[in-house]
Amino acid sequence: MTAVPAFRSAPPVPPTLDAYVDGWLARRQRTVKARTTATYADVLRRYVLPHLGAMHLLDITRGVIVQLLDHLATRKSPRTVRL
Repeated sequence: MTAVPAFRSAPPVPPTLDAYVDGWLARRQRTVKARTTATYADVLRRYVLPHLGAMHLLDITRGVIVQLLDHLATRKSPRTVRL
């Protein structure tokens, strides 16, 4: 009998922020008011996803967030860019 070579499957690719957000928002709907979820969705779609949506979650570091906030701070009011 001939041995069958063992194939290693590729490690799973972490999801992008775009792919993750819809599920995250759905989970939030169970724990916060509908208006809060709508606000989260609006902020993500207007300010975060255009810049970070294509990034894999594991690549989004504190430094990436700081860069995004710095970028937004030069274009938006201080009320818009806050933690």
